[in-house]
Amino acid sequence: MAAPQSKNRLDGQPDPLSEERYDQSTFTGRVRKFSEIMDPRTLLPGLFFSMPIEKATGILSEYKSDPRKAISAYDMETLWTAKKVYQSQIHPDTGKSIPPPFRMAGFAPFGMPIV
Repeated sequence: MAAPQSKNRLDGQPDPLSEERYDQSTFTGRVRKFSEIMDPRTLLPGLFFSMPIEKATGILSEYKSDPRKAISAYDMETLWTAKKVYQSQIHPDTGKSIPPPFRMAGFAPFGMPIV
């Protein structure tokens, strides 16, 4: 029997804006999510992902306004990368940029000299 489709799914893929990429009901899914949050490459996304925060914000805004058009313009991996870059730099409550030393990905690199 096929799994029921979520109303937030487009193209049979998880919706990058409203769903998690990994299953949060499993330990492995939670570890994978946390490892993405802690990814030090998100400190310099323009260098490592070729996606500065402005580009990620633009892609996600385009996706919010017209998901079908964005899916035809970008592949799902690009949408997930945009969400990863955005979530790593923008505070979810205030919408303001988090300074690099205070981001989850910056904890070890910036905290090491202190110790």
